[in-house]
Amino acid sequence: MDCSLLIGRQLETLHLLAVALDANEGDPAGLLACRELRDRAAAHFQVREQSVLPALQRQGWKGLKSEALAAHMELKRALAALCICAPGDKDFPEALRTFRHALAQQRLADELWIVPTLRRITSVEERRAMCEQIEQLHDALVPPAEHYLAAAAAGLHPPGTALVEDATLVLRSLGDTATAQARMSR
Repeated sequence: MDCSLLIGRQLETLHLLAVALDANEGDPAGLLACRELRDRAAAHFQVREQSVLPALQRQGWKGLKSEALAAHMELKRALAALCICAPGDKDFPEALRTFRHALAQQRLADELWIVPTLRRITSVEERRAMCEQIEQLHDALVPPAEHYLAAAAAGLHPPGTALVEDATLVLRSLGDTATAQARMSR
C-alpha cells in the first residue's frame, strides 16, 4: 500500500468519528467517539510529523505550497480546542465545527500538494517503507478497539484530567501552553 493512501484513510476515519460525535454529542456514544477522535487525531499528528513531514523536508519542501503546512498547523490548533472542552460544554459545538472544517482543509491540502509531492520525490519502495513505519507507529499509539468497548461497557466517561493532559500536549507542540493554561483556568 502507498503511504499516501494510508494517511488518507486515517483522515477519513477522523472525519467519520467527527460525524458520529456530532450526531451523538450528548450521550455515551458521543463521549466514546470524542475520546477515540482525540486519540486517533493525536496519533495521526505523530505519524505525519515523524514520517511524512521529514520525507518532505529531506527534499527541501520542493513543490510544496505553504498552505499545505498551514493546514497541518490549523488542524493541530483545532484538535487542541476540541481537547479543552468536553461534549456538552457550551463551546464544544463550535470547537467540533472548527475541527471538521480544519480536517476538510487538511484533506484538500493532501490531495492538492502533499500526496502529489510525496509521489514525485519518493520512489515506490520508499513509500512502501514509509507505509510500514506509519502503520507501526499508528498502531502503537492508538488503543485497540477493545479499549473503547471496555470503557463503554463499564460506563466510564473520560475524566477531566485527560482533557487537560490532551490539550496541554497538543498546545505544547504548538508552543502555545500559555493559551492552554488561560483557557483551562476559566
